[in-house]
Amino acid sequence: MDKKTIVVIVLIPLILYVYSLITHVSLINALESVKPEEYAYFIGAYMLQCYVLSIRDSYIVKRISKIKISRLYAFRARVASNFIGFIIPGTVGGDLTRALYYQRKGAKVHESFASSLIEAFFDGIAGNGLYIFLFLVFLNVGTVIFFLIALANLIFWIALVGYFHLSSRINRVEAFLLSKLPINIDLNRFYSEFKGDFKKISVYKEMVLIGIILTTIGYLIVAIPFIIYTNHYLTALLANQLYQVASFIPIPGYAGITELALSSVLPPKNVIEVRYLEIINALTGIYGVKDIDINDLRNAINEIRVGN
Repeated sequence: MDKKTIVVIVLIPLILYVYSLITHVSLINALESVKPEEYAYFIGAYMLQCYVLSIRDSYIVKRISKIKISRLYAFRARVASNFIGFIIPGTVGGDLTRALYYQRKGAKVHESFASSLIEAFFDGIAGNGLYIFLFLVFLNVGTVIFFLIALANLIFWIALVGYFHLSSRINRVEAFLLSKLPINIDLNRFYSEFKGDFKKISVYKEMVLIGIILTTIGYLIVAIPFIIYTNHYLTALLANQLYQVASFIPIPGYAGITELALSSVLPPKNVIEVRYLEIINALTGIYGVKDIDINDLRNAINEIRVGN
C-alpha cells in the first residue's frame, strides 16, 4: 500500500479523534447520528457537481486537443481524480490523474496536461473568488486566514495565465529550471507545447465564460446539503467554500485544516459529520487506483521523450 495512503488512513481518524476530545464531542455518537438521508443528500449533490464539471471538462479537452470524450468518461475521470487528489494533493494527484485519462482517449500528453491544468484554473478562480465574495458579505474576522489563502490562490492563477500569455517561448530561467529537474528527459519541447496549449485560455473567451459559469454552478450545487446544518443557504455556501479553500492546501486528506475551517461556521458535532460525509464522497472514486497504472505514466514519459 502506498505510504501516502497509509498516512491518510491513520491521520484523518486521528485528527477527528483529537478534535472530538478538544471540543468534548463524542466521535462515535456524532458518526452514528448521521441519517440515511444525509448520505443521500451529500453523495447526490457531489455526483451532480461532478457531472456539471464533466460537461466543462469534456468541452475543454475538445477545445485544446480536438479529441472528443464523452461526458460519462469525463465524469469517471473527474470522480477518480478527486479521490487520488484526496490522497495525493496538488498537481501530481488529481490533475495528473485526469491528464492520464485524457491521454488514453488519444489526446497528446502536452494537451492532456494543459486541459487538466486549465480545469484546475477554473476550480481555483471560481472556488476562491466565490469564497472571497462571501467573506466580504459576512466579514467573519475568525476566517481571515482563509481569506488570505483564497486571495493568494486567486492572484497565483491570474498571474500564471498572464505570464504564459506574455511569454510564448521558453526563456533562460525556465530552460535552467527544466535542466535541473531530476528527470533524464529533454522537457523543453514538451514544456513549450504545453505552454502553447495552456495559453489558449487567454484566447478562447467563450471557454473562460463557460468554464467559470459551470464551475460556479457546481459549487452552488454541492453546497445545498449543508443547509441541513445551517438552515440558511448563504451560510451553507459559506461553509462549503471554506471547506473548498481549505482543500486547496496540499495536505493529504486535507487533515486538520478542513476541521479548522468548518469550525468557524459549524458546531463541532456538525463539523465531524460533514468531514465524515465528505470522506465518503471522496471514496466514491476509489476505482481510480485500479483505472490508472504505471503503464499510463510510462506511455506519457515515452511520448515526451520522442517529442510527439
